[in-house]
Amino acid sequence: MDVLRLNEIQVFAYHGNKPEEKEKGQLFLISAEIRSDLRKACLTDNLKDTIDFDLVYKIVSETVKQTNYNLLEALGEEICLRILKVFPAVEVKLSIKKPDPPIDGKLNFVEVILNRNSQNFRLPESDNPS
Repeated sequence: MDVLRLNEIQVFAYHGNKPEEKEKGQLFLISAEIRSDLRKACLTDNLKDTIDFDLVYKIVSETVKQTNYNLLEALGEEICLRILKVFPAVEVKLSIKKPDPPIDGKLNFVEVILNRNSQNFRLPESDNPS
């Protein structure tokens, strides 16, 4: 399987579980790895036969800017869903980092990593916790 990767897209937004995160905002670093069969694009050299980096960037940055979530997990799920709806991807691996989380301690960042594919990007309703 072939891979397209965008590393550490930088977006300032207002996600988080604490009031100060929603008020002040913070920087998020999002990396997307998309697995798909890219053989056709290799042969045709045509953008319509591959996954457009520019469009992936727009999907990620617009989703981060235009939505509000308490959890990185929920934000990541929405990004994966949108990518899988637009592209013939087999799998999306998404990393979201908070370089400056409101934690009383020293660390480089916190990170959530999600792996979704076209078969598992939404849980059946009966599996969703209530």
